[in-house]
Amino acid sequence: MLSLVIATAVAASAPVHQTTVEHEGVTYHVNYRQTVTTKMRTIGISPGSRPGNQRCVWSAKVQLDREIRRDQDAAPLVRRLAGDGHRVEGQVPGRCAGRRDYVETQIATSIENARDKITAMAEADRANLPGEIRAAQALAMR
Repeated sequence: MLSLVIATAVAASAPVHQTTVEHEGVTYHVNYRQTVTTKMRTIGISPGSRPGNQRCVWSAKVQLDREIRRDQDAAPLVRRLAGDGHRVEGQVPGRCAGRRDYVETQIATSIENARDKITAMAEADRANLPGEIRAAQALAMR
């Protein structure tokens, strides 16, 4: 069995979700950016002169990184959200090496179709924000 594993992590530059939080009279800006980890693996065989049964099996995991900032000049408090994130999977006939562009297109389409789920992950984190801000303030006072 021929196997090819390619793993990449790409952080999107634009936030997928933004919000503001008031805490003890101070406004905090919160941005959520997605990180996509992609894995591709060729499975099956392709014997010389006979038809093969190779296929490219791929998966992508979307996780959110939260950035809390008091103002634009302050250093942000960045943390990856806990949990498994959102996972998309698929497969396509042939070797992964020759199908990379197609697989990347499929991953981007799948993630775009799951935009509501990704946004819901960010919105579910809102209840955790006051505690995170208090913890950061307590740490800064030490």
